[in-house]
Amino acid sequence: MERIKLVFPDETVVFAKVNSAAEPELAKSLLSYLDGTTQFVCDHTVTAGSIFALRARPGERPMAKTAGKTMLKYTELKHGQILWDGQTLSVVYGPCTKPGVAGALVAEVEPEFNKKFDRACMEVWYGVSREHVLGVMTVEKEVA
Repeated sequence: MERIKLVFPDETVVFAKVNSAAEPELAKSLLSYLDGTTQFVCDHTVTAGSIFALRARPGERPMAKTAGKTMLKYTELKHGQILWDGQTLSVVYGPCTKPGVAGALVAEVEPEFNKKFDRACMEVWYGVSREHVLGVMTVEKEVA
C-alpha cells in the first residue's frame, strides 16, 4: 500500500492512501513528483466550499497536466479526498459549492486521521479568511 504524508501549517500530520488501482498513471505521476519532501502553498478560495489547492513552486520545466480516468464534479467530492492533476493537489474536507469538474481522485485520508485532518483544514481556512496568511504544507511519499 502506497501512502503520502501531509504536514499541515500547524504541524498536524495525516496520512492518505494512494489510489493506485483506480488511477495508476495519476498515482505514478504524484509519487514521482514527490521525490523527497515537497513544499506547497495552501490556496483556499473563499467561495469554493471545503476544498483548497496546494500549489508548489513551478519547476524549471513545466510538467504536463495528467488527466485521470474518472473525473469528479465538485458536487461529487467527499471528505478526505485528495485530487492531483500533475501540478496541483486539491484537499477536500467537506461539501463544495463550486460548479464544474474538479479532477481525479488520487488519494484518500485514512479514517483514523479524520479529526486531526478536519481541525488542520479549518486552521488553513482561518489563516486565509481571518488572518490573510498563506499556509505552507509539506507532502511526501511514505517509504514502507
